[in-house]
This record gives sequence, C-alpha cells and structure tokens, in this order.
Amino acid sequence: EALGEIATRHPDLANELTELLNAHHRAGDRFSRGPKNSATSLSDAGLSTFPFYEYFDQRYEIIERLGSGGQGEVFKIRATHLDRFEVVKVLHADLALEASNVERFDREAKILAKLEDPRIPFVLNSGIKPERQHYWMHLEYVDGETLRSRLRRPMDWEEALKISINVGKALKTAHASLIIHRDIKPENIMILDSDKVKVLDFGLAG
Repeated sequence: EALGEIATRHPDLANELTELLNAHHRAGDRFSRGPKNSATSLSDAGLSTFPFYEYFDQRYEIIERLGSGGQGEVFKIRATHLDRFEVVKVLHADLALEASNVERFDREAKILAKLEDPRIPFVLNSGIKPERQHYWMHLEYVDGETLRSRLRRPMDWEEALKISINVGKALKTAHASLIIHRDIKPENIMILDSDKVKVLDFGLAG
C-alpha cells in the first residue's frame, strides 16, 4: 500500500526502491549475520604515537583530530599541493600487537579500494610497517552530518526515503562484490548536500 502511494506521487523513487528490494531478495542467504562490534574505546593517544612525517611529506599538514574509536583515530589533513582536505585513519598502537586487528584494518583498506561507488569513500593509499607497529589508511575526506545527528530534527518521509535508497545503493555495490558491511548504523551514514550519502566504516565488513 505504501509503495503504491509512492509510485503514484514519485514513480522514479518507487522504481529505485523496487529495484533495491528485488536485489535484496535475489541475494537470498548468501551472507551470514555479522558479529556484533565488541571493541572498546581506548584513551586518546594523539598523533604523538604516529610519526606522520615519516609517511607524508611536507605537502601535507595536520588540521585536527576528528575522532577516536575502538579501532583507531581519524585525523583531518590538508594536501596543500591539491588544495583539498583528506583523512588519515591510524590503527591504535595497542591493537597493532594483535594480528587479527591488523588483518581487519588491512582488509578494510582493500575493500574500500575495490568498491567504486560515489556513496562509499575511496581510499587513496595505505601503509603497513609491522616492525614499527604503524598502520594507517589515507582516505577521502567526507564533510557532512551523520544520520544520528540528522535524526535529532524532524524529517519528512520523502527525505527519509531518499536517504534509504542511497544507502541501499551503496550496500548493493558492496553485495555485488560479495561484501557485507555488518555495522550499518546512523553513526556510519554521513549525509551530504541534496540527500546524498556516504556509507562509512567498513572495518567489520567481510
């Protein structure tokens, strides 16, 4: 009934929604349910534990630390020669002692490099120095508002539908490569201008 109403008022949106629903049903049970994220946050370490200029030359400058989570820290940097902002994600030094954490971090970089979709951040480079316990990922900078923040304000059904369709398209791209995100939540969905979205954090994907 709801889809019928949408089809009447917004046929293009209805067609996209139907296509995504059909793709979901075709996927069947190829994917198993992902594990819950049990990682705990570590105390902020700052960039002092990561020798930034061993891996980035003077064309790059550090702007600010955007956040710290269970897996690592994220820093906003500026590529002065390109006049654009980018991001560096650094694995926590404590977690670098465990091979499983390193493998997951490396897997995320390879997954992002493999997926080509405007709704998924692209990876520019990554670095692994096992002997130094330095693991970093160089990423596109995404400037927007998380869905969690956006949900604190009223949202009409049309905006919600557009966001949902864009998230569905990003996941469809991942599923086409037999990759499941496993951690879809409002904090991992960034809303840009005009209802465009970026699906973030493929750290649990597989």
